[in-house]
Amino acid sequence: MRPIVVGYQTQILQEGQWKVRDEFSERIAGDKERVILDPKESYLMSEEDFSVFNNRCQQAQAELGLKVEKEGNCALCEAEHFRIKAEHALIDAMAPITKIELSNLVFMDDRKKLLDLILNLLTPYVAKAREENAVPTALAFLTVHGHNIAVKEYQATTAEGETVKLAVQSFGHLLKAQGLFLDLRHFTFAEFAEAIQNAYSIVNPRTAEVVRALRVVHERNAALIPGAPESSEDKRRKWVAALQVGDEVEVPYSLAAKDILRMKVISNNGATLRLLPIGCVDTSQNWVMADAHHGWTVPYHIKLVPPGTTISPNN
Repeated sequence: MRPIVVGYQTQILQEGQWKVRDEFSERIAGDKERVILDPKESYLMSEEDFSVFNNRCQQAQAELGLKVEKEGNCALCEAEHFRIKAEHALIDAMAPITKIELSNLVFMDDRKKLLDLILNLLTPYVAKAREENAVPTALAFLTVHGHNIAVKEYQATTAEGETVKLAVQSFGHLLKAQGLFLDLRHFTFAEFAEAIQNAYSIVNPRTAEVVRALRVVHERNAALIPGAPESSEDKRRKWVAALQVGDEVEVPYSLAAKDILRMKVISNNGATLRLLPIGCVDTSQNWVMADAHHGWTVPYHIKLVPPGTTISPNN
């Protein structure tokens, strides 16, 4: 997340060529003509310049499909906030063992030392779990090691192959960020699609097409491998195929609690599901259509899941 956000912020600053505002020019910057090129120094620009800078950052954020809980928020700031909340939850969970409560920590350096201690305590257990899951499944066509992503030979159309290549180039960082840097990590195309959908808004047509193509390629290759273990996606598909009128589904447009919608199936003709958000009047304006085979909404390819599946960071 940080390289993406800092990248477009830096580019916007280079294009804007905004200078330090007068009251800060000598006291802090030491140069009236100094141009602000570091996002960390954006507070030095005038309110008018910062407003333009922030609007352009919001536009870049939307174009990249970065999700935020509240409109106008910075994706990086939210990510850092969630990381800190996760770290605090880890400290609280380990308090019975470390005998150190979060409230006992006064300095940031103490907090860092405690987190390092906790991670060292947990490492042997993580390593054991990693060894147990080290053998890739037959459908794990993607292997990540350090900065490198290798793709095994797979079956796909020419267009799908180009989309897979684009996915690795544009979204490969999501796989690289999972697990320890030098470990060999194996992923299926379906898991890659899931990682993209969890990190980016698939209201963006380009992102939606990448997610759709990865899932189609996963299905095609799963059908070609005898005895391939049933994946969580396969199980979800069976659940979708069994949906009947009156059943409820969950449609997570994002991980924000307000965007995780509960809907009821009001018709299923075998090809298309017609859904109605709970609490809405049954009119065509409120209907949500979904593919009855794949279990994705049309046109945004939001994946239908059983109620209670999606967990918001706020919960």
